[in-house]
Amino acid sequence: MKKILFSVLAIAAFVACSNEEQIAAPKGEAIAFGNAFVDNSVRAIDPSYCATNNGVTNDITSFKVWGTVTANQSPVVIYPGVVYTKGDAEYGDAWTPAVGTPTQYWIPGAVYNFVGIVDGDKSGVTETATVDNMPATITYKADGMTDLLCKDVQVTAGPTNGIVGFSFGHLLSKVKFTVVNETSDVENYKYTVTGVKVKNAYNTGVYNVASKTWGSLVSNDGQAFDDVVAVAASTECANEKLLLPLENAVVVYTVNLYYVDGGNESLISSVDYSTETIQDFDLDFVAGKAYNMTLTVKVGGVIEFTATALPTWDYTPGNTTIYPQPDTTPDSEENN
Repeated sequence: MKKILFSVLAIAAFVACSNEEQIAAPKGEAIAFGNAFVDNSVRAIDPSYCATNNGVTNDITSFKVWGTVTANQSPVVIYPGVVYTKGDAEYGDAWTPAVGTPTQYWIPGAVYNFVGIVDGDKSGVTETATVDNMPATITYKADGMTDLLCKDVQVTAGPTNGIVGFSFGHLLSKVKFTVVNETSDVENYKYTVTGVKVKNAYNTGVYNVASKTWGSLVSNDGQAFDDVVAVAASTECANEKLLLPLENAVVVYTVNLYYVDGGNESLISSVDYSTETIQDFDLDFVAGKAYNMTLTVKVGGVIEFTATALPTWDYTPGNTTIYPQPDTTPDSEENN
């Protein structure tokens, strides 16, 4: 093997939708919520909420709503974290509040502030803290699989008002790892990339709802990814990961090269890139964006053979062995 060529490239993909969407007002003036969707879409199969994952839709099915109304006095809380579920509602329909939730009504001229959160209270992962019955912070313990979304909407009520729509934004970054094997003979040369980790990924953080910023970020173990076996031209890790936003990501991994013959694998090389980073790319993981870290591997130049003219035989005496002549003395003479 001549050498292993590799490079790491991060690509961000983000598609924004409109922030709020108002649907034609239903009969009456009751406040209703619905039209919850994610305001950016990602294409690869992953654990996040998104419109389409290679044909598979991962819809939001429920969210919590907090809300206040302000007229001439101080804000009054009218939604202290009410769960709304989609059920069989179609796009544009109002979602269903938790049983026992009082119906609230629009007051023309009043200002309403709503906050919607998806998966803000998931056992062992997220916890929403409130101040004066309104969400203040969300504590997140990174497990790589739990998405977290939040959106605030302000409405000044008019004579008629539509359903309040939430176009949620991801509070996390989505990251996957892809290995591209550019070796022409991929049947006989196999790579495995092991120990893939974003070394300095944060394991915990606290999101401030008002300022829309993350704080109290702590990095202990980083975030590990699945090993990748690259026998084809391009192979993705089994699972994408959801990470807390991060500046100057540090990625480590080990590249192993095998020669495959008749189903038998022989390890040729193992290179540990535990000290290599992608900080030179000035790569930051930004909330609401998806990244594909691509590692390109390739065996060096093809091994070829040639031959010179036929060699000359060396018959010098030094290379000649003369065996002794056989004994021809008759047996009768030896016995006399």
